[in-house]
Amino acid sequence: MRAIAVAVVMAAALVGCTGGSSTMMECDRYLACVVKLGGSTASLESTYGVNGTCWEDPAEAEKCSVRCKMAVAAFPTDAGC
Repeated sequence: MRAIAVAVVMAAALVGCTGGSSTMMECDRYLACVVKLGGSTASLESTYGVNGTCWEDPAEAEKCSVRCKMAVAAFPTDAGC
């Protein structure tokens, strides 16, 4: 039982270190807002998309998350993002 608990904790840590869902959510939201506002995500996917360079390194993933959050905050408030 203890081995299972340790495995669960380690798996959760790995998800957080590789971008994980909470970090990627900010960039998912950013990409969705770009599309909602009529833009194209073609040039953004290689960086912020699911397989983007943001998620290759834990430190970079955190920086990307912050950039995405700031980008969403910069959209007009009536955009609904």
